[in-house]
Amino acid sequence: MLPAQPPMMNKEARERIEAQRIAFITDQLHLTPDEAARFWPIYNEYKDGLKDLRDEFERLYCLFLCALRKVSAAVFLQPA
Repeated sequence: MLPAQPPMMNKEARERIEAQRIAFITDQLHLTPDEAARFWPIYNEYKDGLKDLRDEFERLYCLFLCALRKVSAAVFLQPA
């Protein structure tokens, strides 16, 4: 039996969590408002780049698994 999927968060909940995350990190790094204004655009660009890499990895991994299944099937179907 598969575990139940967690319910999708609505946009408002995601925005509230993101605001809390930003406030927490800003506080932990002791950023001044000027430093935060310079830090967050750079961090967001970095975070977006990581997401793009994860998406590309997932796409390539799926292609790899598909190719592996075809090769495995071909090996099993070969006459002995």
